[in-house]
Parts: sequence; structure tokens; C-alpha cells
Amino acid sequence: MQHNINCSAPDIYVLLIVLIILASVASVTANNSDVYLEKIAGIIMKVEKLSGEGVDTRAIEIYLNNALRLLDKGGLTDVERSWVEGNLSLAERIADELINTLGRYVLWRNIRLGLTVGLIALIPILVYLFLPRVWAYLWFKTRRRWIVKLKK
Repeated sequence: MQHNINCSAPDIYVLLIVLIILASVASVTANNSDVYLEKIAGIIMKVEKLSGEGVDTRAIEIYLNNALRLLDKGGLTDVERSWVEGNLSLAERIADELINTLGRYVLWRNIRLGLTVGLIALIPILVYLFLPRVWAYLWFKTRRRWIVKLKK
């Protein structure tokens, strides 16, 4: 049985980011930070969905990375724990906002893509229709002062 797997570069990057974050989450759970695991997993699933649609998720990834670095350190103080919670809530808020606007983003991306393809397809047709006319106009314009002498 043969499987065809088509992966583009952004898909591979998203997969690598998810694997890195999951590896960090695995080390975080070893440091008695199970409280944050469910929240991080939910955010990662939202990031994966958004990245699959082509949305820029760098801001969410930065907040997750900041939180995971502190959690990986272990032995958090109250200030660090509130900072982690703040980063996770910011990441979740941004992800929710992006998911709410995802429909509009996909619609406008498809419209822009359709217009681009349409304009590119229109170029040969316009050249076919107007190039001979422009060529003839320029040819007559450059030669209008020529004087034709008849041979006798």
C-alpha cells in the first residue's frame, strides 16, 4: 500500500513547533506543573488549527514559550506562577480572537487568491487582443511623415 503525503514547508514548521512544545510540556509535567498542562494543550490545538489555515501565530508561540521556560525551570515563586498564568491567558485570548476572525481571514485570502489568478489569466488575453492594435498604431504613427514616390 502506497501513501502519498504532501507536506509544504509551513506544515513542517508547524509540526516541529508542536513537537518542541509537546517535549517542553512533557518536561514541565515532570516538574509538578500538571495544573497548566490542560491549558497548554488547548492552546496548542488552537495554534495548530490556526497555522493550518495560514494565520500568523508567532505572538501566541512567544507567550507559550515564555511560560514554558519558566515552568521548565521548576520551583516557581508566586510571582513567577502569576507571570506564567498571565502568559497563558494572553496566549489563549489571542488564539480565541484569531479563531473568531478566522472565517473572515479565509474569505479574504480566497478572494485575494482568486483575483490574483484571474489577473494572471487575463494577461495573455489582453496581450492577444491589444498588442496588434498597439503595434499597428505605433507603426503608422512613426511612419506618417514618410513620402512615397512612385516609380515610373
